[in-house]
Parts: sequence; C-alpha cells; structure tokens
Amino acid sequence: MKRRSLVLGIVLTLLLGLSACASPEIQAEELTAGVSVGSYSSQMDFQGPETTLVNDFSVRLFQKTMEEGENTLISPLSVLSALAMTANGAEGDTLNQMEEVFGLSVPELNNWLHEWRVCLENYEATVKTANSLWFRTDSIRVEEDFLQNCVKWYEAEVYQAPFDDTTLRDINLWVEEKTEGMIPEMVQELSSDTVMCLVNAQVFDGEWQRIYYDYQVGEDAFITEDGIRQDAEFMYSDEDFYWEDDLSTGVMKYYDGDAYAFVGLLPKEGITLEEYVDSLTGERLREIIDGFQSAVVSTKIPKFRTETTADLNQTLIDMGMNDLFDQSFADLSGIGQTETGMLYVNQVLHKTFINVDEKGTQAGAATMVAAGEGASMIEDLKEVHLDRPFLYMIVDIRKDVPLFIGTLSQIS
Repeated sequence: MKRRSLVLGIVLTLLLGLSACASPEIQAEELTAGVSVGSYSSQMDFQGPETTLVNDFSVRLFQKTMEEGENTLISPLSVLSALAMTANGAEGDTLNQMEEVFGLSVPELNNWLHEWRVCLENYEATVKTANSLWFRTDSIRVEEDFLQNCVKWYEAEVYQAPFDDTTLRDINLWVEEKTEGMIPEMVQELSSDTVMCLVNAQVFDGEWQRIYYDYQVGEDAFITEDGIRQDAEFMYSDEDFYWEDDLSTGVMKYYDGDAYAFVGLLPKEGITLEEYVDSLTGERLREIIDGFQSAVVSTKIPKFRTETTADLNQTLIDMGMNDLFDQSFADLSGIGQTETGMLYVNQVLHKTFINVDEKGTQAGAATMVAAGEGASMIEDLKEVHLDRPFLYMIVDIRKDVPLFIGTLSQIS
C-alpha cells in the first residue's frame, strides 16, 4: 500500500504591533464576510518576466542564507508571501526598498502569487495554501484597503481577537487544522506588544511517480567536501530526465501527477557547492528547470532528513530592506495605526523541514514576520550519484518555480 507524502509549510506568520500568536478552539470573531473586495480578473503568463524575477528573488535569498558546510533549506515562496502581504501596508521609502528587493511592484506580486494559488487547484498532486489575519481588538485600527488586499489577493481569513491566551490557542489551532495536524503548535507565546499576526499555511500532498522498493535501497558512504565519509542509505533507480552544463550534472524525478518534481544538481569535480550556488541567477534557474533532456540516468539519491532555522533580519537588510527593521524609519502606515506609535518589523524567522525517502517527500516551511511599535547496460547511460554535497529543489514544473531550495552538505 502506497503512503501519501506531504510537503507542508507555514509560509507566513506576521506579527505586527507588539509581538504575538496562538491556538486551540477558534473563539475569535471572524470578519471576512464584512470585507468587500470588488471584482478581479487577470491573464497571468507564467512564462513572462515576472516568474524570472520571482526566481531571481528566490536565488538571491538562498545565496544569502547558505552557510558553507551546513545543510540549508528555504521555501522562497513562503518568505515571499509573508513579505508581500506586509508590503501591502508599506509606504514611502519602506515600500520602495521592498519592491526593489522583490524586483516586482506590490500589485504585480499580488497578482502573481494569487494566480499561482489559483492554478494549484488544477493539479492532480495538490498544494493547498491558506492565509489568516489576526488583529488585536483594542490596540490597532486596521486600514480597510489593507484588509481588502489581504482578502482579495491572499483569500485571508480575518479575525478580531483580544490577544490573550485564547488567541494564542486560536492561532495554533488554525495552523494545526490547515496543515492537517503536521504543525500542532506554531507559536508558544505572544509578547505583550503584538497587535497583529498574519499566518499562511501550505500543504503539498504527493508521492513519487515511481516509488522505490526495498531492493532499490542500500547503504553506502556520503563524502563531505572535507573528505569525511558518512554512512547513509541511498535509493537507486534509472530515471528519465538529465541535465548537464559546464558546472553541474542533474536528475529530475517526478511526483505523481507530473506537476511537481525533485531536482538534484551535483557540482562537477573541482567546483565547490558554494561556488555553484553563487553562479546561479533567476534566469539560469529557469533555464535549468526547462533544460532537462530525456535520457536514461543511473541515479543514487540519499535518504535524508534535515531541519533548519534562519533569522532573516540581517539577510533582508543586506538585500536592501533597511527601513523595514528600523523603528525610526519604517513606514507601515498602510496596515493601520496603533495608540502608541508606528509599526516596524522586528523579526523575520524562517523554519524548514524536509524528509526524503522511498515513498516521496515530506517538507515544511514556516516564516514569521514580527512587527512591533516604535543499472542496465544501455548505450550512452548517464549517471548522477548524489553521494557528495549537492543542491536540490522541489519545483512546480508548470510554472518553473521552486517551492523549496536546499543544499545537502552532510548526512545528519
């Protein structure tokens, strides 16, 4: 009997005002029915420049978060969704800096992310996303335009809550439900100055198109860049799609439904993993995803499980979002007003998890933006053995975008 594989992500938790979040029986008042969003129409071309710019942001973010010799994993669409919702309330230089880092205007990004979510409904292997906005009853007056944008573009559920222990339980319960129990607790406590939380949850349900059987799994050594041999379990198979250029070789293995695939890219001998990652651009990433050719490929992929946590404050500052984190300069007035001062972001925390095994892949990501006031014999057989540090992605094949990007530098 085949087991379903889940890729899930808490894409966004945006804490605005003072600091917050929480869980179990939703007692907060849901206000979505009272928010008017007007009409909507779009003709998004995912082969257009917007997708390349989304990939460019993804690559730059990954390059900034990668640490040499360490396993790295991010969900760029998680981070982008969190920041994009925030940007709907940014003004002035704060907005300009965010749009410059995105490479897209906020309206363009709203449209792209909305269309991407709409298209997910047509896939056999499903990715489900959900968004919610929580604001403190007595501490912030939320701007109607901001609420309309969150509902219109992100289909966010809007809750008014006291931000006490019941709100903490409500938020955690919402996350647990939307991730089908995979994330039972998103936040342990709400700080006293939190006045708003934006939360996004994402679940991917899929399994390998061709799963591995027991006879295709065996032990061997994974060799780190320092030459250390690590015991690992590898999965062996012949696959159908191969990539090669001057810097790398790669394999693509599909999940059920043909909409999503695992991509493993192995730097050629003499090229470090860090050098290879530094060579990438958004345009190059699309060329790689589009450039796999039909071929018989002997593959060797390790079973692995890894978790990472990254504080993205300095990463985003280095990318150009300076004012967003400075309480003297941040302008998030488009979100709303508090009694004691203006909003600014004091933390962007990103957590990820992935497990790759015989049946498929389970992966998750969470981004928190906290804001406070103030083998057969075949001719020309290709080979990709991922038994040393490599780059991997879970990609949306039809849109040419990565849902997750990671490096495996060592077997944990």
